[in-house]
Amino acid sequence: MLRRLFRKTRPEDLRAHYRRALGKGVALGVQVMSTDGLPISGALVDLSAGGASIEFGEGIESQLCVGMQRELIFSSLTSRPVRVQATVRTTPTAGEPRRYGFQFIDEDEFHGVLEQGFFKFFNRRKLRRAHPALGESLAAEMTYGGVTWVVNMHDISLRGATFHLDATIAQYLIVGSALELRFDVPKTDVGLVYDAVVRNMTAEAKGVRVGVEMEVASGWESKRNVKRAVATLGDYIDRRVREMERYNSAYN
Repeated sequence: MLRRLFRKTRPEDLRAHYRRALGKGVALGVQVMSTDGLPISGALVDLSAGGASIEFGEGIESQLCVGMQRELIFSSLTSRPVRVQATVRTTPTAGEPRRYGFQFIDEDEFHGVLEQGFFKFFNRRKLRRAHPALGESLAAEMTYGGVTWVVNMHDISLRGATFHLDATIAQYLIVGSALELRFDVPKTDVGLVYDAVVRNMTAEAKGVRVGVEMEVASGWESKRNVKRAVATLGDYIDRRVREMERYNSAYN
């Protein structure tokens, strides 16, 4: 039962993948091929599985008009360069005088050639994942096959989460298993119930890492209270994401 009411609801995120800014210690380069076949170096601002924002110097305006198709080349110190065709979607504004936005044309083909070292840079999630703060836990009751276990969330968004399970428990799950998750938003008395589906399972040193896709369960509360509860979770996620970004910008 929800014990607190909130007046706000959250707008739906329409971007296919959220863009993630690079930390100071990330060595990832990018070039765009000009019309005469010469590469022009830029500075990555942020990127995802679906596109990137890049800053260039002056004199490139005629090369990057909205709607133009260009080849981007991404390079790192640990992996071979990869190329992707992209369309120019945004051009500089007064507030961002050198920034251009690109949308990848064939995401599936591009990600099919990425080496392991590149995957961590190109976020494929639509919604941001937040980690609980140091010293803070996000415990959930996971119910599967009529049996309930307590798990600690490693990260969470409004539509997904990951957590670790002991191998003796994980052996009962497979990709596609349907389960239920119940938890309270940290530092509140607001509870949520989600129907979840296992999307990936990875064996790690501390157990099996389980990734799930979630959808708010129906029938456990009124629609109005559910919306308010989801808004509360969203506020928590937003706050933790901002805290994580401040930390990363300060120490990376």
